[in-house]
Amino acid sequence: MLIIRNRTVFKRRARPARKPWIAFSAALAGGGIQGGRVVGSSNTLGGEPNDNPKTPQDVLATMYRHLGIDASVTLQDLNGRPFPILPSGTPVDELFG
Repeated sequence: MLIIRNRTVFKRRARPARKPWIAFSAALAGGGIQGGRVVGSSNTLGGEPNDNPKTPQDVLATMYRHLGIDASVTLQDLNGRPFPILPSGTPVDELFG
């Protein structure tokens, strides 16, 4: 199970505009993940990470590793150009015992 939530809020500025916050929440279960783990924290408004920030690519790297997919492999597109499976990301080891 994977649930990811991101918040978009309105910040008070001279010109009203939407500013997407960079913090997100994810609930992961199964595949050896230890329940009740919290990785990192955000500021008091929940909009920006305080410590140990993770990216969506880190979540993908974690899933790929546990599915047995080598994320460092580079494929080629139809024109022969290199296309990495996952250009960045590090597995989140804190999720596992």
